[in-house]
Amino acid sequence: MISVYYIVILHFFSDFFTQWDKTGLFYQKTKTLLSHSFSYTVYIFIGSLILFGFNENFSLYFSLYNGIAHLIIDSIINYLGSIKKKKKYWNYMLIGVDQMIHLLILFQSFYYFNKI
Repeated sequence: MISVYYIVILHFFSDFFTQWDKTGLFYQKTKTLLSHSFSYTVYIFIGSLILFGFNENFSLYFSLYNGIAHLIIDSIINYLGSIKKKKKYWNYMLIGVDQMIHLLILFQSFYYFNKI
């Protein structure tokens, strides 16, 4: 159960602390998305090393898998957000869906890579 808390905290710090001025907005440029996803992957790698017992193989696979998934998800959400730029409800819904998908993938991959 404690792993669930760690994953949520790890995601919060990795996702929101790696966003700067233009990162948190929809209609981001590819370079910004790549930079954010790379930073996210590094934070996940370091955080998972610290929180989950310095298992280098687990942390490497876990962070790479989630970093790539993060880039794909953010790219799709970015595209969907750019369709309806001025719709507040739409944007809030996208942010919620974005976070839900990120967390589901983090939980799934955590348990998958722990079994390898």
